Amino acid sequence: MKVTWLIPDCYSFLLDEIAGLVQHVDSLTVLSCSPVTKSIQESISNVNFQYCPESSFMLACLKYTKLREIIDHHGTLRVLRSGWHLRKIAGVYTVLFPLIHHYPQDIIHSHFACPGGLGGTLVDECANVLTLRGYDILTTGDYGALWNPFYRYNLMNSFANNVLITVASTQTLEYSRKILGPEANLQLLPNGINLESFKASEQITRKSLGISKESIVLVAVGNLIPLKNYAMLIESLAEVRLIVDRSIHLVICGDGILLQNLKDMSSRLGISQNIHFLGHLSRDKLTDIYKLSNILVHPSLSEGFGNIIVEGFWHRLVVVASPVGAAVDLIQDGENGYLAQIGNKRALARSLVKAIGDLPELSAVLDENRELIQRKYTLKKRITGYLDVYKKALNS
Repeated sequence: MKVTWLIPDCYSFLLDEIAGLVQHVDSLTVLSCSPVTKSIQESISNVNFQYCPESSFMLACLKYTKLREIIDHHGTLRVLRSGWHLRKIAGVYTVLFPLIHHYPQDIIHSHFACPGGLGGTLVDECANVLTLRGYDILTTGDYGALWNPFYRYNLMNSFANNVLITVASTQTLEYSRKILGPEANLQLLPNGINLESFKASEQITRKSLGISKESIVLVAVGNLIPLKNYAMLIESLAEVRLIVDRSIHLVICGDGILLQNLKDMSSRLGISQNIHFLGHLSRDKLTDIYKLSNILVHPSLSEGFGNIIVEGFWHRLVVVASPVGAAVDLIQDGENGYLAQIGNKRALARSLVKAIGDLPELSAVLDENRELIQRKYTLKKRITGYLDVYKKALNS
């Protein structure tokens, strides 16, 4: 089986899947809308990585008839207003089209429908598979692709009736069904993590962070953007410290536009000495943080899945999360973790207080959580699921 992937960027979770999948197919070509570093190409040398820089859509239309059909579908005005999407699509298609005709493929698999995924549906010679992510299908504030009418039209018309679509959580499945309708070919395929990749660097310890052995350590992992809701987490932590008579520290692993705002908030609330901003960490250093922590906190406003929840379960951390993405599938509130109402800082504070109080009695539950991940949420299960989907797509 010859497979081509379309990806917006070389995210680490996609690279894990690429490295796992290439062992089970005849060839794997990956077209990325962002540059592919030399280190990535060398680390997965049996994959054909190609960079698809943005291209002028109007110039590409002069060469490719299929791209001109987009203007017929949308009308010139909407096309002119959707330059960002169309430059991406033109960039993907101008690389994809000659590739398919010189080296015929069996499957085109688009990861994220936005922005370049439409390029795959313009190729008639291959079966198409689409994996929808949170950004594709969920809208929160100004986050999400559905706000764009050009993208929304393509999702409902180009993808819904012609593509086998996978989603990772039951919540995303429900949202997708509402948007795409009953005829869309949707399949639930949960994400999986590479269990063997979490090897500690043993460089970061409680001692190196100035945290005592007796302290409770919370960890939050993700980009510092409004969607992840870290401002509310910091406010909730300030409330928890007034209730719990123990030293509590919060370790935040991630970078983003809100870094300085969050630091300033910590200072205003008088808890800056209890919050550690470590930036984006390599997986081995992140494993160090998991090993020294007690509770994983994930207060996100929206998630398509949220691998962080799975990683928390695997590392035997008590997980306190908002009921989004994988949290809904994995957590039974008060039994094997805690779900706090979305965007409610007092509800989050209550869940954190409960989790801290329950810590001594949760050892057996945390063992069961870890076993659940090993049974159902591994990278191996994810790759097997992809191969099954590809066979269905070819047969249909």
